[in-house]
Amino acid sequence: MIDMHSHILPGLDDGAASLEEAVEMARIACANGITAMAATPHGPGNNLAESLLRRDAALAELRQALERENIPLRLIPGMEFMVMDNVMELACEYPGVFYGGAEQPSRMLLLELFPGYDLRFCKDLLFQAQLKNIQLVLAHPERYHGFLQNIDLFEELLDKGLILQFNTAALNKSWFNLRRKNAVKRLIRHKPSRIIFGSDAHDTKHRPPVMDKGQGPTGQCNPGWQFFLTTKDTNGHEKNCL
Repeated sequence: MIDMHSHILPGLDDGAASLEEAVEMARIACANGITAMAATPHGPGNNLAESLLRRDAALAELRQALERENIPLRLIPGMEFMVMDNVMELACEYPGVFYGGAEQPSRMLLLELFPGYDLRFCKDLLFQAQLKNIQLVLAHPERYHGFLQNIDLFEELLDKGLILQFNTAALNKSWFNLRRKNAVKRLIRHKPSRIIFGSDAHDTKHRPPVMDKGQGPTGQCNPGWQFFLTTKDTNGHEKNCL
C-alpha cells in the first residue's frame, strides 16, 4: 500500500518534530500495511533550492535510521507545493519538487491550494500544467471551501487529466462527514484511475500515518498511482520512475 502524502521528514514543517518521532511514524505506517510513503513537506519556502537541499538531507537521515531499525518502509521524495503565480515554471526549474525527486522525477506535482482559493481557477492551473508537460495532482480537495458545491467541476477536471489526492480521513464514517464522504466516493466512481490516497500524516497521535480508512471496496478501486508513477526510458518503454 502506497501513502502518497505525508509529513514524515523531521524538522522541515509542521510534521515530525524529531528523527525519533519520524521513525515511530514509520513503524506505525508499516504496522498499518503501508509499504511505501511519499515524503511531501510543505514548499516552496523562502528559498526553493534550499528547501530541496534540506528535504534531501532529512530524507537521507531518515532512510539511514529506518535501515538501522530494520523498518521496511520505502520513502519517496516529493513536496506539497503551495500554489503561486509561477508554480509551473518553478517546478520545471527545480524538478526535485516532483514525486520521485531529482533522482527520478515523475513530472507529477502535488499542489496545495491556499484557504479561500476559487476552485474555478483549477481549470487554468491544469491547462498551465499541461502546457509544461506536468501531471498535476491536487492535494486533499475535500478540505477546500466549496468542494461540495463543485463536484461537477471536479468530474470535468478528472476527465481532462487532473489527479485528485484524497486524505483517507475523508472516508471515515462519522455522521458529520457523510456528505463529503459520498462526494468523494462519487468522484472515485467517476474516474478511479485518477484518484490516489494519502494519510497526510503529521505525527504519531493526532494525525498518524494510517490508511485503513481508505481501504475496503472504495480503496480497492484505486490503481491509479501505478499508472502515473511511470515514465518512458530512452527506448520508449515504460518503467517505474520511483
